[in-house]
Amino acid sequence: MPPGLPTVSARSGGFFDAPALAAELSAIEARMTEPGFWDNRESAQKDMERVSTIKAKLGPLAQLELRVGDLEILKEMAMEEPDAGSKAQASEDVSKEFRTLTTEIEKFELKQLL
Repeated sequence: MPPGLPTVSARSGGFFDAPALAAELSAIEARMTEPGFWDNRESAQKDMERVSTIKAKLGPLAQLELRVGDLEILKEMAMEEPDAGSKAQASEDVSKEFRTLTTEIEKFELKQLL
């Protein structure tokens, strides 16, 4: 089971650099608070569009990261089940969630490529 969701995909050659996107978002948001930001409407509009694009990428990533964390907790709970029957069922639940999450991560990666 993966320790966490990678922010840069190894399979795709690093197409999604979340830390760089987060830094870019912070820089744009800082510019937005400066006086005169709206003086150049064309530039401001481009910045607003970029903010929207970045948030559309980082939001789903954050949700996937939360689900990975939840999966890790679910796995720990499954391992602590006292009887074999409950442990087997909990382990199957963990496996099912892992498969579902893996599929969703793959869909996310594909969407970022397109």
